[in-house]
Amino acid sequence: MISANKINYGIYNVDNGIVRYIKEINNLGYKTVLSCSGMKRDHSKAKICPFICFERPRLSGEAILLFLRFIRDCLYNSNWDIRFISRYVIGYLPGGLDDIEIKERFRKLVSILRNMVFLRSN
Repeated sequence: MISANKINYGIYNVDNGIVRYIKEINNLGYKTVLSCSGMKRDHSKAKICPFICFERPRLSGEAILLFLRFIRDCLYNSNWDIRFISRYVIGYLPGGLDDIEIKERFRKLVSILRNMVFLRSN
């Protein structure tokens, strides 16, 4: 387990359908910088791909590699597609999921992050 600096991450402009999941993920110490529910209730006129974007913590050496593997495994085990772009780890859900399936994927991701602790806020 690696300690994260205790930082109050602000949560802004989060889709209503996933705000509780994003808050919990951030409270666990995993900083999200962007997310989108892709739910019809939040985006009734547009088809938008659900995603979550994690910022890499300020770790170095082997610790950052372990973190990247950890986030990748958590996303993979909750059925997300994973991309690594610059300082970010992004999980995408496939298009065509209904709101219930999207919420279930977010719930499963939170559950896995909660149970497989990598970072722990002080």
